[in-house]
Amino acid sequence: MPSYKLLIRNMYKSLGFPLNKKCSMDDKVIKAAEKKLGVRFPSVLLDYYRVAGNETSFNHCFQRLLSPKECFVDQGRLVFMEENQEVVYWGVPASAKLQDDPPVELGVNGDTVEWYPEADRCSLFLHVMLCYQGAFGGAMQNCATAKVKASFERSLDSSWRLVGEVNKMRAFVRQGQAMCFLKWGAEWTIFAGASTPEGLRQIENDCGVKWKV
Repeated sequence: MPSYKLLIRNMYKSLGFPLNKKCSMDDKVIKAAEKKLGVRFPSVLLDYYRVAGNETSFNHCFQRLLSPKECFVDQGRLVFMEENQEVVYWGVPASAKLQDDPPVELGVNGDTVEWYPEADRCSLFLHVMLCYQGAFGGAMQNCATAKVKASFERSLDSSWRLVGEVNKMRAFVRQGQAMCFLKWGAEWTIFAGASTPEGLRQIENDCGVKWKV
């Protein structure tokens, strides 16, 4: 089984944005945050910070991955990501013991934060969020949206790989391209992103969709 660090690197590479050494984060930064908070970061989140913690194109384009020193604990959750308007947070169970790949919860901000289940595994959430940041958040620079039928997913060929599903949104990836498929309001919708303009046109042609202007 590949290491999680390798899976993260491969995911970025699939999106057309290979990571380099500048994207990695020093363990000292993470350990200082753990000491301050009195918790351990889960193994998969540790590995994500180690290889992509200083990457900003995907981590900060829309929803924002918090740096370890910005993370905080709320009602037993270690908060590691915030929505772009700080209306929503995402967190994992806070523990003084090292966890491997815990579930992620969504916290709706208000007088107090109300927490709800979001994803069974942190690794799944991080990968789906990368697709979302690329296709909807603009990290891939060439983005578009289209209305589709509920059966759209069955039309995708084998070149698309299902990354996973979070909160009823299914994310797909193929080299240099990402796609999120979900019900947006009353209509089924895809958000697509590509590392090149040609890649975006390819999605439109291959999937038989018309981009919304």
